[in-house]
Amino acid sequence: MKRLLYSQATLVRYGVIAARRITHTVFAAASLSQIKVAWLYPAAALLAFSIHGCATSPRAHFYTLSRNGIETPADTQRALATQTPFYIEVADVEIPAIVARAQFVITDRSGEAKIKEQHRWLAPLDDQIRAALSEELTDRLHTLDVSRMPHAFSRAVYRITFDVRRFESRLDAPAAAQAEIDAIWSVRRMDENRKNARAALTCRAFARESTASDLHSISQGHRRAIGRIADQIATAIRALDAARNDFWKSSDGLCQPGSLPGIPGGR
Repeated sequence: MKRLLYSQATLVRYGVIAARRITHTVFAAASLSQIKVAWLYPAAALLAFSIHGCATSPRAHFYTLSRNGIETPADTQRALATQTPFYIEVADVEIPAIVARAQFVITDRSGEAKIKEQHRWLAPLDDQIRAALSEELTDRLHTLDVSRMPHAFSRAVYRITFDVRRFESRLDAPAAAQAEIDAIWSVRRMDENRKNARAALTCRAFARESTASDLHSISQGHRRAIGRIADQIATAIRALDAARNDFWKSSDGLCQPGSLPGIPGGR
């Protein structure tokens, strides 16, 4: 009887010990889960915030000096190739180092230059200026730009160089801006046989266009400024082509007031 009672007491005691261990294990596991959950929520929140931050990064804006994608129809180009008495060649354009970058550069009212990191030119600025000048000249002169292209030697070629000394986008007021271009350009006539190159006519041009303060309007203001300078160059080429040898005999090649009809000297 005593042995039976001892055995029962022993089983009860070990059962209590086992129950306590199981209870401790359960609570320990629950505590660990709580700890994991407590760390999981902040980690998930941080990840979500990071993804949201990447998704809402400032969007880049791109600008061009083209005329909204309008091009000369192919039929018109073929007609120009047969009707024009001369060709033109627009050489690579030189621009100041301060604007020889992808980002838009703005000068505020205090004179401080600011680089607009999220506002960029769609193509290198010097290439865009050359392309815009070429488009304006070919339209005005009803001719073709044969730069880097094979062409017949039966016509004279007028080679144009364009050196931009200042290309400024200036904010005058919260809602007003100025697009300014100061450049030196020259025209040199190549004879039909491409062996004789006449002396160059060299002129300086300054164009300013008032625009709204948004960067798209400013870029289009620069395009209009290039068009105004193209008016001067086209007038010079027409006068040179009409005068031919007489002009080169009587001119020192400098663009002075009255040296050519319709060509203003200086600013």
